[in-house]
Amino acid sequence: MLDYGLDAVDIKLQTELLLDALVLGGALEEVIYHIESYVKEQVYEMKAEYSPPKVDIIMQNQLPTDFYILVSGSLDVLT
Repeated sequence: MLDYGLDAVDIKLQTELLLDALVLGGALEEVIYHIESYVKEQVYEMKAEYSPPKVDIIMQNQLPTDFYILVSGSLDVLT
């Protein structure tokens, strides 16, 4: 699995800042530039992470702080 380390608080803050810029009359191009810069920064911080079989990745009631993409294999979602 890949762990992209996207912090929900950072994403919310970036979104709020971008919306403020748009509301305050910032050019759409400026908003797009900031979004692209933020995404590029996050991509550079990505790291691959291997999780062996039968290991709990996210526990129930755990606050989400990471974003996972399953590249190969399978997973069980337990509710």
